[in-house]
Amino acid sequence: METLEPKPITRTFWAVCIAVPLLAVAVMLAVVMNPDWLSTSIGKAEPLNASFTVPGEFSARSLSDFRGRVLVVTLWRTADCPDCLMQMEALHTLALRYGREGLMAIILSEQDSLTLMSFPQLRGMQIMTGHIEKPQADALPRERPYTFVIDREGLVRKRVPQGLAAEKFDGLIERLLGR
Repeated sequence: METLEPKPITRTFWAVCIAVPLLAVAVMLAVVMNPDWLSTSIGKAEPLNASFTVPGEFSARSLSDFRGRVLVVTLWRTADCPDCLMQMEALHTLALRYGREGLMAIILSEQDSLTLMSFPQLRGMQIMTGHIEKPQADALPRERPYTFVIDREGLVRKRVPQGLAAEKFDGLIERLLGR
């Protein structure tokens, strides 16, 4: 019976054993240090075309009316949506923190203007609210809350399909505001 001798481990094997974990650590560090890195580097930036009616106003507005400002737009509902309430607080915090630098927070809902105006938690908030018609809302993501961060040129730079704390938006918003 013939005995098999083990082959020596090659330099290539050792190089791969070292390089692969180092690359994985580098990517993880990039994501930890800048959580927006993945979401802003993947996919093509495109405009979000949405028109809405602000309670108390008669003519419709469009998100393109706000070109030159950074927008945080959340699709939202008032009833039985705890994540929507958390997102409302986050938008208010962002509006207070960055409003003077050009950020605007907007909540869009399929609910009628009367319902939006009577929602007590919105009183005193630095958030524009708007009613979006059902056919247009149906063309947008169905999840609520669903947030878009839009740059000064009107291009979507981040999509968030759930509620996030205000701090999670800081890095991206600061870059978009030119800080």
